[in-house]
Amino acid sequence: MTTDKDDLLVRWYDGKLSQEEIDALVSWMHEAPENREHARQIYDLCFAARIRAGEGRFDTDAALRKVHGEMSVRRSRKVLTVLRNIAAALLLPVVLAASFFFVRRTAGSGEDIPMIEVSTVTGMISRFELPDGSQVWLNANTTLRYPAVFGKTTRDVELDGEAFFDVAKDRQHPFSVHTAKMDIRVTGTRFNVDAYDLPGRNPRAWLEEGGIELRWTDGTGTARTAAVVPDQCAELDLDTRAVDISSVEAEGALAWTRGGFTFQDTPLEEALRQIGNRFHVRFILKNTALAEKRYTGDLTDDNLPTLLQNFTLADGIRFSALKKSDADDRRIMEVY
Repeated sequence: MTTDKDDLLVRWYDGKLSQEEIDALVSWMHEAPENREHARQIYDLCFAARIRAGEGRFDTDAALRKVHGEMSVRRSRKVLTVLRNIAAALLLPVVLAASFFFVRRTAGSGEDIPMIEVSTVTGMISRFELPDGSQVWLNANTTLRYPAVFGKTTRDVELDGEAFFDVAKDRQHPFSVHTAKMDIRVTGTRFNVDAYDLPGRNPRAWLEEGGIELRWTDGTGTARTAAVVPDQCAELDLDTRAVDISSVEAEGALAWTRGGFTFQDTPLEEALRQIGNRFHVRFILKNTALAEKRYTGDLTDDNLPTLLQNFTLADGIRFSALKKSDADDRRIMEVY
């Protein structure tokens, strides 16, 4: 492992690499388990430096100095003990993104409550443990905020993106997931929430085990609730403010937690949206007839070209990468 790789990793966690540099790092991580372990160690050092500084701002140069100064000491250690609840991050194919602490003062309490914000970037899936022992998987380009210690009566987290929760059972302290458009309340269960705050994207929640209650406001501003049972998906239509509950196969819905994709009669546009989210690509259908195409099957996400070859082989679909990016710095690929 060279110093150049260390520098690239630190700058990637700070969001300062080009897409070409990110692709090269991901390929390098795929080459050997020790490469992925080393990348996690670099992340641990960066995250610990931020925690010790007690601020959300990430000083890339300071992090690089810390990495260079401590890696020789760290070679015989696997993880920092102060990051025990983060150390289980899954490298599929990469590691947990740069995360940070921030402080929120609870109204009327006079008490500062440390809040933790964990974010993933393109090509990243992570798993970690919440203060109560609940397990969380974060999909790419997702942010989760939660208190370092849950309150005396409730367990509340805030989500922007997609996450799967395996909630520790505790009926005395209900667990709630707050998103921009709806909330989910549980006591102990396994469920997935897709709540990317994107134009035209309806938030959804599907249940594998236990029970959840959806909470939202309808078109008249009235608070509504709906119960969801295992193998059901609830989707909130942002135009009508109505919730539709349908059956869903949990195995396919949760394929992303294992680093792959499972499609069940999925429209091409939705399939490409999921792939694009993982690889930070925006697909534009230039042939409108392709919108009628639907796909069923399992795909792995080793690399983008290999994934897209499946659609080419199935239907002769062609993909053309443009030399420009969109407003969110996503690569643009036209689909014919």
